[in-house]
Order: sequence, then structure tokens, then C-alpha cells
Amino acid sequence: MKNLIVIFVGMLAFMATSCGPSFTVVRSQAYDTSVLTPGKKFAFIESEGKLPVGLLESDYQTICKAIADQLVARGFKPDKNADLLLKIGITEGTEVSTKDAIPDWAPYWVGPTASMYRSYYDNAQIIDNIATKGYLLLDIIDTANDKVVYDAAVSGEVGDGNLLKDIRTPASMSKVAGGLFKKFPVPAPSTKK
Repeated sequence: MKNLIVIFVGMLAFMATSCGPSFTVVRSQAYDTSVLTPGKKFAFIESEGKLPVGLLESDYQTICKAIADQLVARGFKPDKNADLLLKIGITEGTEVSTKDAIPDWAPYWVGPTASMYRSYYDNAQIIDNIATKGYLLLDIIDTANDKVVYDAAVSGEVGDGNLLKDIRTPASMSKVAGGLFKKFPVPAPSTKK
């Protein structure tokens, strides 16, 4: 009986840890690494009360805090007189994936049919999946030159209000923000001891 309880608790623990945020890093690119150095000050562009439909002020604050935590961990400092401005974007899109219409094991015909069949269908694609994805975008702008020096985007499952569902809780948003900084030129300090 004790073994059964241990197995059940182990399965619950595995299921709880495997249900974390599911997102994909779409883009993470630095354009000017000389500007992205620790010690620089950053600030978010104010929302001015104009948030996208479905995005609550609390969601926006959760996103900002998770991104700010990533920058602070890398040695940047929040300050209203910023060297770097952070602009956040949220959108949704339809993603269509395709696959080859003719699998690798498709027959090769003998006779005149062979050339017609292969040449017509060689590049044919069929729709494999249609999914609605939510996207979280981040641009970091150098205030001295008014140019984007870093941009990143992550995509994931859509939740309530057609938004990326992993932005609703601080714990999952922290992981999503980590994805935004996947190729950031200043690495986060290692948390392993």
C-alpha cells in the first residue's frame, strides 16, 4: 500500500512539473551589442491606458515585472531617465503547417504515368495543422540614437481573450520572459551552485 501511495504522489509531482509554460522562441536578435551593457538604465514605454483588447492592467504589470527581473539579473537598472526604452507588443496569428502530399514510400509507376505522377505532385503540400498562436514581442530602443538595438518574440497557446495564456501568472511569465532573452548578449547569472 505504501508503494502505491509513493507511486501516486510521484505521478502527481511529475504531472505538476510537466505542465509548465509551453512557448516557442520565434525571434531573439541583438542589432547593436555595444549599447547593451550592464549598468545601463531602462524604462518601459508607458501604456497610457491604451492596452490591447483582452489585456488587463494586471497582465501588463506581470509582463513588465518579469522582463524587468530579467534585465536586473543581467545588471541593468530601472530608471525613468533611461538609456534604453522597452516596448511590448501582443498579437495573435494563425499558423498553418503543411507536409508533403506524397510520402517517401509513394509508388513509382512504370510507363508514361511515372513522369506525369511525380512531376505534378513532387512539390504538392497538404495542410497538416491550423492553430491560433499568441505572440509576445519585445523591442529595446536606444534613446540616444532612437534605434531598435534588440528585439525578441515568443509564441504560445492562446488562452482567455486571445492572448498568450502563459502571461497570466508570474511564475509562467518569468519563464516566458527568459525565452525573450534567449540570445541576449548579456547572459543571466547562473543559479546553479
